Amino acid sequence: MLSFYTGTARTTVDVDFIIGGPDFSRAAKAINKAYTQFKQNDQIYHVTYDSKKSGQKDLERIDLVKDGFPLFREVVIRYCHTIKANNHTVKIPTIEAAIALKFAASISPNRGDESKPVDNADLLRLVRSRPDIKDDSLIKLGNLVYQGGGKELASIVADIKAGKAVSL
Repeated sequence: MLSFYTGTARTTVDVDFIIGGPDFSRAAKAINKAYTQFKQNDQIYHVTYDSKKSGQKDLERIDLVKDGFPLFREVVIRYCHTIKANNHTVKIPTIEAAIALKFAASISPNRGDESKPVDNADLLRLVRSRPDIKDDSLIKLGNLVYQGGGKELASIVADIKAGKAVSL
């Protein structure tokens, strides 16, 4: 998603997919069948697939995220660009949704400290990639991260646009 907006690739360990309700188990079965070299790890809101090699850290490759979290569901339903190619449909989050998703990940208590600098850099690149970011969408999406999160997210984006330093 970052590359879609910034035009530059970033080295990343995994690919994340938000999967809607009934399609989730079908997607998990397809991943299990296609990528037998990966081990499935069931979590509350997502399933990760990583290396079966023991002792290797952070070898996650695929992350299927359930759309049960309000932000994820809203992104899938209302805040995506739909791209169709070769009988496949792919939804790419809008710039506002991409920023809100990065914000949610960066403030998550499950996120390691080593990810914070990368999250900050990603957020800066996303905001700087588009001058036409809609504050009303940021506020709606940010409030789905947590109550009052929309105001904080809009403020962070305004600070980035103004050239101020931000830290999440």
